[in-house]
Amino acid sequence: MSSYKYKSILAPYISKLLDLKKSAGVDLVSISYTLRTFDNYLCKINQEDPHLDSKFFIKWHSSLLNDSPGTIRNKFSVWRQLTSLMRRYGCICYIPEIPKNLKSDFSPYIYTKEQIHSIFLTCDRLALQSHNSNSALFAMPSLFRLLYSTGMRVSEAISLKNKDINFDQHYIHLRETKNDHERLIPLCKSMEDVLIQYIDYRKKLKVRGMESSNHLFFVKTNGTKISHYSVGVYFHNVLEELGVVRTGRKEGPRVHDIRHTQAVHALAKMANEGIDIYTGLIYLSHSLGHLSVSSTNTYVRLTQAMYPEINKQLSSYHEAIYQKLINKSINYELKNRFR
Repeated sequence: MSSYKYKSILAPYISKLLDLKKSAGVDLVSISYTLRTFDNYLCKINQEDPHLDSKFFIKWHSSLLNDSPGTIRNKFSVWRQLTSLMRRYGCICYIPEIPKNLKSDFSPYIYTKEQIHSIFLTCDRLALQSHNSNSALFAMPSLFRLLYSTGMRVSEAISLKNKDINFDQHYIHLRETKNDHERLIPLCKSMEDVLIQYIDYRKKLKVRGMESSNHLFFVKTNGTKISHYSVGVYFHNVLEELGVVRTGRKEGPRVHDIRHTQAVHALAKMANEGIDIYTGLIYLSHSLGHLSVSSTNTYVRLTQAMYPEINKQLSSYHEAIYQKLINKSINYELKNRFR
């Protein structure tokens, strides 16, 4: 589990809840991540009162614009556990009701390869026009290409440090991840060339300590960290330049959809190269940092929808399996009938 230190006004109660969960033998990975998002939110709004009323939860709920219904339901469940514990210690807290488990019809936006190529070229032009001394735009061409090349999350990319990029052994070490599970992601030669070019540009900033191993890899022109919000703003500017219509903040197209696109394109490439798509799913799941293959399985459906020709490959694959099972069943029946 991550060594993250909770800093908000609720830190003592969060620690007590985690201790109770640990003593009960509960896996802390998922709940500790959710509690970390609570802690960050409380620090962000400078919450100093541990007594949380219904108005607090309405305000917090309104901040979950990019969360799916399932994620929101899970967060409400954790809040109920935490506020119930806080009540036992004398805090007057509103215990939120868990939303109904409504089925989400959300489907990520999958960019075509042509759109991805246009996004890169448009981002290059925007970067060349930037003269802001406190801008993150010069890092965007490399950052967007890395998101598509690896499928990593924006939060994971902007948290990378110099030491996490291993050019000698061709991989990236992701330490700060959504599920607190570190992982290694391979780097292809073309992506390495892009990152090396970015490093050459970054050297011209003349910021002290930029080359140290613990310094952030992607930075603004003043050497400070790039925010998730800034990445989204720059990406939306690129989409506007391309004339891509956004249907809404939650619906997309979004920068996070680059991750979904990478997964679909990767599966399609595997299928076209003759690799069993379900075997490749295991490798893709690890690369994306999912805790289970079932979380990655939805990309099979998206890949089939975008590349109908793959359905024929899957149908042939399934037909071969079922035919073997049928033949085996017939042979068994005949063998026992005349025994």
